[in-house]
Amino acid sequence: GCLPRAPPAADGLVCGTADGALRVWVRTGGGGDDAVWRCEEHLALRFGGGAAATIACVEPLTAQLGLLAVSCLHDEGGSAGEGVEPHGSGASLLRVPLPAHGGAVAILDVARSAVLATLDAHTDVVRCMCALPDGGLATGGGPQDRSVRVWARSQWEDQPREERGGDAVPVRREATQTLSAPGYVFALAALPDANPGGSKLFALACARYNTVRICL
Repeated sequence: GCLPRAPPAADGLVCGTADGALRVWVRTGGGGDDAVWRCEEHLALRFGGGAAATIACVEPLTAQLGLLAVSCLHDEGGSAGEGVEPHGSGASLLRVPLPAHGGAVAILDVARSAVLATLDAHTDVVRCMCALPDGGLATGGGPQDRSVRVWARSQWEDQPREERGGDAVPVRREATQTLSAPGYVFALAALPDANPGGSKLFALACARYNTVRICL
């Protein structure tokens, strides 16, 4: 599974599993031993045909966990099919379009239990992601892809129903920027301009083994 902690303001945790279950936990009460963790949302991700969407990694896009980027892997050998009950009781079932190359990133509106869009440009499953200061997202593909792609917030923001083809989930296959130089990376981090009165520009740190590349 994967356990990305939310930004400090949210005081929460997101858990994703290999069978497509996604849970959002929020801490209540005091700190230390007095803290109580409560499951606020329980979602079950399924591809067309009913196969579970194995969750490879998760990245919160907002401080209050309202928007999540979820990297989903399509396991063609999976046994889950139509009619299979979502993982656990009380889970909301979300359908994700089948990816072109085995994996894609689903942008989820947790409060509405909705898939806003999928980002499907990598040729291998996305292994790491990073929310960007401008509201966008950076995604790092697996070893068969060896690229980092930058996506704009406008690529998943709500669109009129007529423009997105009724109830169909929009599939975005073109990122706003593709970085080949970093290659296959294990982690991504945004480095904003910290100077007083600084610009909205930022750099992107891409890490693999003992090497970190800084992309401007």
